[in-house]
Amino acid sequence: MLNWNFIIGAALGAFLVSVLYCLWFWNPKNVEKRKAKMLKRIEEDKATYESSFTKWLRDNWDEDNMLPPALDADDALVFLKYYLLGPDWYVTFPGSSEQIITEMTYDILKKYSKKFRKECKKNDFR
Repeated sequence: MLNWNFIIGAALGAFLVSVLYCLWFWNPKNVEKRKAKMLKRIEEDKATYESSFTKWLRDNWDEDNMLPPALDADDALVFLKYYLLGPDWYVTFPGSSEQIITEMTYDILKKYSKKFRKECKKNDFR
């Protein structure tokens, strides 16, 4: 036998928690704090990768090795984002890293690939 009081209480509790979270999330003070935190992260990102890819190559390339040094995939994405989309590019939705990488790839292809733009137009995609 179902205990309806428990089920209704749990549903009301979950609803109350979500309402309180929304009130906290959209509170102007918290919005300003999150905005300041995001802008700080953007500035740190600029400071970290403003040194450029050529500086990274110069610092990591062995003189005796004719092949370029190994570059981590995350660092490669940051360099591509910095050079192709600009240092001010960021995503405002709270997505996972995979969703953000998808958005970054979409923006790069949309900006630089004529073939991709034609495919999007042909398939009525954004």
